[in-house]
Amino acid sequence: MNDIYLIKGKNLERTQFDSLKEHNIKNSKIWIDITGQDPKDLESVKSLFGIHPLVIEDMSKKLTRPKIEFFPKYNFIVIYGLIMEGKVRPIELDFLIGENFVISSHASPVKSYEDMKMNPEQIKNLLDKGIDFMLHTLIDREIDNYTPAISSFDSELENLENLAIENPTPELLKKLFEIKRQLLRIRKVAYPEREVISLLAKRDHDFVSDKAVAYFRDIYDHVIRINDQIDNYREIISSILEVHLSVTSNRLNEIMKVLTIITTILMPITAIAGIYGMNFRYMPELEYRYGYFIAVGIMFLISITVLIFIKKKKWI
Repeated sequence: MNDIYLIKGKNLERTQFDSLKEHNIKNSKIWIDITGQDPKDLESVKSLFGIHPLVIEDMSKKLTRPKIEFFPKYNFIVIYGLIMEGKVRPIELDFLIGENFVISSHASPVKSYEDMKMNPEQIKNLLDKGIDFMLHTLIDREIDNYTPAISSFDSELENLENLAIENPTPELLKKLFEIKRQLLRIRKVAYPEREVISLLAKRDHDFVSDKAVAYFRDIYDHVIRINDQIDNYREIISSILEVHLSVTSNRLNEIMKVLTIITTILMPITAIAGIYGMNFRYMPELEYRYGYFIAVGIMFLISITVLIFIKKKKWI
């Protein structure tokens, strides 16, 4: 599916590739949005705008690293947006910007772009201001989505931190590592985007006017904050893991302490019981009338003595 908007004279028109050939595209300002990366649409872009075959090949693939490539008549830009589908998932966004056109391509529909298409007047105003302002809006809208997507982890991490202190469980670890994996996926695309946006924010860019540079610089600042936020969350996760390990270790130590105390108390008792449990025929105490009571009394006294000793040592 493709949507093509062009300004011819003072009017905004919506057309398709077949009818686009009939227009004088050199005298028009054009935005082409391609959803689904249809090979026929990409081939039309190649022939109409003279795009290099390797660029078209990159646009037809997924998981291309964020980058910007400079060509004499256009630039090729790859960045990523985020989609919330239960989990946060990056979506590749490819852009071509030339003197009078900007082309956006993505595998699945992008909500912010679909919202723009519901407002033709906004599209016209952006194209009237310049192709660079149209590109800025397309990138800015998707970069803006990073903050709410990443911030969605905030309350979840806070809850996990409380659980790590109160009741550390294997399920908590599983959830932490899942969030960590999602943040890592986001960071893999957000980190190299800094370089891409910084190149667009420079004054010597062929297809970005001096007026638009400040707007791209604002996006660059936003990308820096996003990366800082991701790093902060990764540190929080590491901190929660340390708390989980510490609490689990302390709990294990408490259990071992109780078991050690019980074992210490039972050891002399077991020794006495073991002695009188030996099957020797001649043992002086076996026929003594009060032998049993004396043995139990000694066991009891030893237990009390051990407990007093442990208490004085402040082991309990």
